[in-house]
Amino acid sequence: MHPTHRQQPTVGQSSRHAVCRRTGLGIRILPSSLGLSVVVVIQTLVSGGQTGVDRGALRAAISQGLSHGGWCPRGRRAEDGLVPVEFDLSECDSTDYAVRTRLNVQCSDATLILVRGQIEGGSALTLRMALELNKPAWVVDLGAPLPSVMWRRWVVLGRIERLNVAGPRETEAEGIEAEAEAFMGVLLSAAVSGPGD
Repeated sequence: MHPTHRQQPTVGQSSRHAVCRRTGLGIRILPSSLGLSVVVVIQTLVSGGQTGVDRGALRAAISQGLSHGGWCPRGRRAEDGLVPVEFDLSECDSTDYAVRTRLNVQCSDATLILVRGQIEGGSALTLRMALELNKPAWVVDLGAPLPSVMWRRWVVLGRIERLNVAGPRETEAEGIEAEAEAFMGVLLSAAVSGPGD
């Protein structure tokens, strides 16, 4: 493939196939924009409750009155101590973050991974698990613009009702919790009310 070729998002063999562009991991990081005006069918937001993207996404769901849930490690383990009780998460049988990551990918229709630049660490693990489980995944770079038609195609044609959101911890990307909350606030506002409401 020529390096400047841009593959259009597609829905593969089924409507639950990942929409993405290629990288070494099989997914290319896609850009983002807060200029979203889409009708989506998201009913529940899933996340693991870690600092950073997880909590930003969960707070956005709560502020929009959207159902939320997901799995967290046993004992509500998090890098800053405990996952706050404001998040209605179920504890899994293990304290291992990878176990809850897999459960959240598995119980969702698709996974949205919010990053700054390159995907690495736990975010890369989340992506690998989505690929292993044949679940749709989209990696979004919070620092660049995203054509809303691409997002609409992924969410609507993918029939995504239960969306898992993941990304770096706050200690790995300072300020990303607030960025994720703002981004997801706009996205979920469209999901709850739709354009024109």
